[in-house]
Amino acid sequence: MSVLRYPARHTKDVAYTRKEQRRAGAHARSLARGASYMRLFYLGLAALALYLGYHSITVKPLHVTNRPLLVLSGVLLVLALFQAAGERKNSAKARVGATNESRVARVLSKTNTDYLINSAMLGVGGDADHVLLGPCLAVVETKSGRGPLSVRGHSLVSGSKIIPGDPVAQVKRQAAALGRIAGSYCDAIVCVADTTTPIQIDRGVTLCSLSQLPGVIAALPARISQQDAANLNDQVRHRDRANR
Repeated sequence: MSVLRYPARHTKDVAYTRKEQRRAGAHARSLARGASYMRLFYLGLAALALYLGYHSITVKPLHVTNRPLLVLSGVLLVLALFQAAGERKNSAKARVGATNESRVARVLSKTNTDYLINSAMLGVGGDADHVLLGPCLAVVETKSGRGPLSVRGHSLVSGSKIIPGDPVAQVKRQAAALGRIAGSYCDAIVCVADTTTPIQIDRGVTLCSLSQLPGVIAALPARISQQDAANLNDQVRHRDRANR
């Protein structure tokens, strides 16, 4: 019996189907919210620094006892604005990542995968962006990037920008965790959404673009039966809840 496919329920930035466990990019969105909250915190500190500086100048005549407060408020203002700018950048990056995860999830939901779990916490640090269960067994890591993709040591370079961290090691870690749960080999894929380079292999991990992803998934070998996929779906969901 095949798994029923339900019509997509469209939201602002993601098509979500019932065979998926949650909206794609959930973890990235939580990081974006956290960065936004921290930005507000630092902006509050900047406002406090301005108040202290104003107070040190206007409430009393500026003499030697007021100068330490003025200097302190100036330093606090600069540091707070610097941190606020950094958190704004972090929030923007996380939101771009969440959008690309949503794009990848749309493509994956149209493949012959029985179960698709987005943002799964498998207990090995961070989350697995997309877990595919049945008939293949795979983890897909989504990264943002445009232009040619190249491998430099343990880094991926998209265009002229280095993708943060080690995406290949990251997805291998998540795939190994899923493989231990399933008792089977798990394929690992890094999808750099807008790269223009042909499919590559790095350390046993497939590197591809969003447009190449359907073909990569279609070429994966069948590793588990539909019943095993259903059982594994329950196990992964339980593991996910336990790690949140």
